[in-house]
Amino acid sequence: MGEDPLLKVVLEWCAPIIQYDFAPCSLEGDIKREIRKLVEIRKEFAIDRGLMQIFYGLLWSVETAMSLANRHKLDPCHYLKMSIERGWLTEYCIDRWRWLGERV
Repeated sequence: MGEDPLLKVVLEWCAPIIQYDFAPCSLEGDIKREIRKLVEIRKEFAIDRGLMQIFYGLLWSVETAMSLANRHKLDPCHYLKMSIERGWLTEYCIDRWRWLGERV
């Protein structure tokens, strides 16, 4: 069985962010694993627009990491790694999916 076509779509949407922000920190594989996991988790929710929440969550995670890096004068990679370790993207997506409604 091949890769989920929806995963391919989400990774295409997220590719510029992954390449620009996560790849220079050697976090590309980690964030892609988290996105793969989210595509699977999303199947538990009956929401058509749930895939876009992954993209929005990735933007939010990067913006939060960059804001913290600027505020505390630390390397953005530190906060991007923290975002993965603490599951910011996963929490963002699950929260939005619950808010959008209808659990299967």
